[in-house]
Amino acid sequence: MNDILSPIELTPEYLVDVASIDREHQFLIGLYNGLVASVRDSNARDMWDDAFQKLVAYADQHFANEERLMIERRFPGYDSHKRQHDNFIQNLHHLATDRTSQDEKRALERLLAFVGQWIRGHILVTDKQLGEFVKRD
Repeated sequence: MNDILSPIELTPEYLVDVASIDREHQFLIGLYNGLVASVRDSNARDMWDDAFQKLVAYADQHFANEERLMIERRFPGYDSHKRQHDNFIQNLHHLATDRTSQDEKRALERLLAFVGQWIRGHILVTDKQLGEFVKRD
């Protein structure tokens, strides 16, 4: 398994200092870490559907909350941030479509690699910008 599929420690760098967002990010990181552990333990069989459903439910709720906050606070980066959210959902569904050509473990690894990259990129850059704006506002 490559490094991209390694657990993520919820260190202060992942906090955006908006309590509701930080709680939701903590949930996502916990879900991701649990799935990574299952793949490492070779318990990945038949986990894809459950993982996908949990990730879509998380994204729907979390993105709606973030987008509502951005609108309420008149965040100037709203359009770009929302596009990233929309692309995340689109990529999740693309991975679901692409899954049929792969075995379950490989499909789950690709899904987790995508989510891990998202956590390491989106939270640490885009969500940090939102947190800084909310703190200044």
